[in-house]
Amino acid sequence: MHAMNPKAISDPAATDEAREIVGLFRSLRRHLVRGSRAELARSGLTAAQVSVISLLGTNSEMTLGDLSRELELSHSTVSGIVDRLQAKGLVVRKPSPDDRRYVQISLAEHVASQAPALGEEGPIGRLEAVLMAATPEERRKVQEGLVLLVRFADQARILPTE
Repeated sequence: MHAMNPKAISDPAATDEAREIVGLFRSLRRHLVRGSRAELARSGLTAAQVSVISLLGTNSEMTLGDLSRELELSHSTVSGIVDRLQAKGLVVRKPSPDDRRYVQISLAEHVASQAPALGEEGPIGRLEAVLMAATPEERRKVQEGLVLLVRFADQARILPTE
């Protein structure tokens, strides 16, 4: 857990803007994941398992460390998620050809063959459809704004709390 900058909390304008931004994120999230809860229930997978499958569908192969960093979960938590996906036959583990101390995790062949269709129907496909209505300049502004927000969020995590 990390401490936030106390100065940012004492500014009423920043507080109002933070509330508005969180509201915008909630609206965007609802739009991007609509229907996902029903799909999740039908699949029998947890949200974390779907996140792993989604990352592997996008990145082909990843190590547990890569997945842990992307998901911001502990190595042991991700290992458990991957264990359950492997038991269901959805992912495979194989030693890295570059360094046998590492294991590459990838989607099982029957899942990987469905990954392009899942992407079009999932959050990435929905966001792509939304962005099609924007000009290239507007898309660039959205991306730049999000990059800036992430940068500020990363800077706010400078002081760890114990």
